[in-house]
Amino acid sequence: MKARGEMIPENKRVLLAISILLPIFFAGCEIPLGNDEQPQTAELSYLNVGDAAVVFVGYYGNATDASILENLQGRIYKVTEDDQQVEPVGYYSEDDDTLYTRNEPVALYDTGGDYFVLGLGYLTGGSFDVRSGYLIRKSDGQALSLSTSSRYIFPRNQSYFLNTGTIQTDDAGNLYFADHFTNGNSIYKVSVSGGSVSAEEVVNESGIDWFMVNGSGSIAYANKDNVLSTLQTTSGNEIDLESVNFWVAADQQIYVDQYNYDAKMHDIVRITPVSQDTVAFDTVAADLPDGLTLSNELNYLLNAGGRTLITIPVDSAEIEIWEVYNQDNPPQLLQNVTLDFAYIKSAAASNSALYFAGIGTDGQPRLDRVDVLSHTPTTVTDQYDITELEVTPNGDVFFGGHDSAGEKKVIGVITPGGDIEILDNTLAVPAFNLISID
Repeated sequence: MKARGEMIPENKRVLLAISILLPIFFAGCEIPLGNDEQPQTAELSYLNVGDAAVVFVGYYGNATDASILENLQGRIYKVTEDDQQVEPVGYYSEDDDTLYTRNEPVALYDTGGDYFVLGLGYLTGGSFDVRSGYLIRKSDGQALSLSTSSRYIFPRNQSYFLNTGTIQTDDAGNLYFADHFTNGNSIYKVSVSGGSVSAEEVVNESGIDWFMVNGSGSIAYANKDNVLSTLQTTSGNEIDLESVNFWVAADQQIYVDQYNYDAKMHDIVRITPVSQDTVAFDTVAADLPDGLTLSNELNYLLNAGGRTLITIPVDSAEIEIWEVYNQDNPPQLLQNVTLDFAYIKSAAASNSALYFAGIGTDGQPRLDRVDVLSHTPTTVTDQYDITELEVTPNGDVFFGGHDSAGEKKVIGVITPGGDIEILDNTLAVPAFNLISID
């Protein structure tokens, strides 16, 4: 294992409370802000991320005193694809001039496709106020303003599944998210064509807590009390669902766990579009003694090698894994596969493996790998308290966290062969919100 040399960017004062490890990012353009204003033409044209393997938020300097957090600022960094160097991301105008801003970084989300979302705003009283946002194209960093014809829109963080769901896509590549500026009461469909963004409000419902979108664009959503759920078809027809325990699997269909009160058993049902107005309900697993009772901010939804898996905490010493989609087998609880974690801090998947980072039942941090086919768990490392994971298409696992002594904050990478390399250990807080650009 080796560590790169120290890297402290010039003229960068940084600060962030370790407890505020939310999507918080830095942008580099100066534009009129305010969600009630007509969007203006922004000076920001592109970010130089075309050569990146991943991007992340980085804060450098002395960040031990939370009382002075608001005096410091971070920015987006990248790990270059060719030589895995950590470099600051530049922000440029159409004329290739470097841009600067008074605005704070407030959010960065992956779309799971060709773009990621960058938010601008302010840090006020320890909280972050989103004012505007951009879609950033991963291939060349092109920036597109995220707005309707009258105002800015921006994704509202959705954490029902801890690792996914804030921004979702359909088979046509359209993006869906609940709007931050309406407190999540509006779900928008966003399309990109010819370098321009169009946005359409497709759901307007008070108290939406979370939602999932299938490949055709039908939307299942639950109310804030997680008591009622609705499926809205692409034509706008609304169908009541019997459960709020639903998800989208690798086949891009919505599945729901329904409790059969007569049999006192669980059924897992696939919801398949028949037309723009109607759907079919097909039971794919029946009479299960135990089902998937999902809990807000406790579950991970992972796609690996054409399979979909969900983690279900049982108690403080046991976390189960359900394989909820496999084209060759019905949904099932993976027997004899129990994650020995008190709690999981981050999870990610490649085509062949699941990765879980957290605190074990022995109170020590570690990273485990579970083979998708054999379901065999192995410990990759116990030398780092990892808080963020991101797997690239070539199988590299990037991570942010602390060393085992808690003294250094790091960003590192684990190769498909299992080698661990620390790319930087001079961060003020662990690298977080890692996004794959490959």
